Amino acid sequence: MLAGVVNLETLKSMIELAFKRAAPEYYFKVVIHGFRSGSIIASSTATYSYPNNQTGINFINTNLEVAVNNSLVQSIPELTKTMNANVSISSINVKSPTITYVEEMKKYVSCSLNYAGYIVTCDSMYCYCTGPCFNTPGYCNYNGDCYNAHNGSICQCYKSAFYRYKGKQCEIYERSAGYYGLIFGIIGGVLLLLIVLIFAIYILRKKRMLNLFSERRDSKMWFSYDEERTNFQHTDMDALARAGLNLTPKSGRYAFENNSYNSSDSDLSSGVYRPRLDKVDTSQTFKIQRPELVPANTEQR
Repeated sequence: MLAGVVNLETLKSMIELAFKRAAPEYYFKVVIHGFRSGSIIASSTATYSYPNNQTGINFINTNLEVAVNNSLVQSIPELTKTMNANVSISSINVKSPTITYVEEMKKYVSCSLNYAGYIVTCDSMYCYCTGPCFNTPGYCNYNGDCYNAHNGSICQCYKSAFYRYKGKQCEIYERSAGYYGLIFGIIGGVLLLLIVLIFAIYILRKKRMLNLFSERRDSKMWFSYDEERTNFQHTDMDALARAGLNLTPKSGRYAFENNSYNSSDSDLSSGVYRPRLDKVDTSQTFKIQRPELVPANTEQR
């Protein structure tokens, strides 16, 4: 309620400032409908726009009236001084909410991009435009990156040194030359390693056999009398047999009673070693060396 002479443009400017200060991010416009008789009464309407978010919608539906009233009360001293008249608030009326949830904003949202396949999508807080790549996550079969184009979605397929995908939607998988090169390289390396191992085993076994033969041929080991009677593994008889010599087996026995060789079992030629044991202390431990057998080259004339 205003008293005195009032400038309409000044009043409109100050009222507009008060309404805008209540909710500047949602304020749209204010309209002064005119004055009524009696005390000067200015009737005005302020318009606020619903925002595209649930938080703003809740504020307009529940807190806007209080915010407008507080802003107008805050403007009264300034209006009184500027108008040089007493100013008071008659009443504030707020219309019923027209939008409660952000999904109801979907019909008011439009996608300005001139791209095919864009639609409006709303979640619990906002409504926004989404392209076909967002609306169809598996468009590229998860084998490439999807991009929105004027005519729809396009796929940039993945590829590496060993494989690649191709096709409009990256639906075709194929191996590259690098893959086969790797496979043949691995097979070739395994075969080469196997050949080297086989050759190394052959060389080692050959060397080991040569060493064993050399040890048996050049052995100078000494044996006790008991070992000499029972152990023949270090004799050279096997080496002579491998040399292809025709060795006539001999057999016989020693008679310890009369210290003489019993020739009834075998006939040993002259020069054969005949030990004399009559003066040997058989209780004493001793070592002997087995004589080597050397084939003699004989010719018949």
